[in-house]
Amino acid sequence: MEARPSNDSLMRSTLSKGLHAPAPFGQNVLDPPTPNDLIVCSVKGCISKPFKRQAELNRHMKKHEGKTDYPCLAVGCKRTGTQAFTRPDKLKAHVIAGHHDDDLFKCYKPDCSVELPRGVFALHYSDWNNGPIGDVFYSLREMRKCPIPKCTFWLIRTYWSQSEQYGLEDLQAHLLEKHDARGRANFAGLLRQAGYDSITAEVMCPICPTNNRFARHEDFYAHYFLQHFHGPICDDHSDASCPDTCQGREDYWRLTHSSSIPEEVRQHRRTILSIWPAFPRSSVWNDVRCQSKQE
Repeated sequence: MEARPSNDSLMRSTLSKGLHAPAPFGQNVLDPPTPNDLIVCSVKGCISKPFKRQAELNRHMKKHEGKTDYPCLAVGCKRTGTQAFTRPDKLKAHVIAGHHDDDLFKCYKPDCSVELPRGVFALHYSDWNNGPIGDVFYSLREMRKCPIPKCTFWLIRTYWSQSEQYGLEDLQAHLLEKHDARGRANFAGLLRQAGYDSITAEVMCPICPTNNRFARHEDFYAHYFLQHFHGPICDDHSDASCPDTCQGREDYWRLTHSSSIPEEVRQHRRTILSIWPAFPRSSVWNDVRCQSKQE
């Protein structure tokens, strides 16, 4: 009986005819690439890992060419210069996973030397069109992290993308479902700083001496405008004469038009920011805005 040729001999025969070799027996065509399929950087002395795609190598080569457009702005971070990022999403992921809220970040504009913690630095850029780096940090202003240390839960809240819109109620549900009562009690102080009760995960007003609690964030916002806000409610009425039937303007407009900021609001502004994504519009943050004249 004639011996059946091996897989290797069949592959060599196929290649000699100029055809594509079939996948070896037992190997799926969708399997990860083998070491021979990976692309290696040819720059002498480069110790980067091999790449799976040519596009990845092309992005990597920008580092050797000095075209890294997205350095990390954290003070002392090594991801600058040739170690910076070539894509904004990579920088954003690094800032989220590689740094903490209290890490200091410095503005990239030469005529602005401000240094702010990560939790506030996103407010340094008051609007879009701050350059590619500024836009990355601006996009972080509505993201919220679980206050409990080592928890990797992040909440993305965006007003302009329906596909990524989540309510802060999801963070409350996370605290109750993923962290037991003992775990929450151990970090009651951190939860209070973030604006949440460690027992019920209700929203706490940091301004009121009794720390009034609210089941919904919207209830706290209404409480803030009623008890702690100084300014007009709408275009047609002053804050003293606006009737109960008037629904006023949206939160953004009211916060932008506040006539004065009470000291107790200024004192607790970081906690309010944690539980109110619209709060960056308040003039209480004017002291952290970028004052650079450069584009």
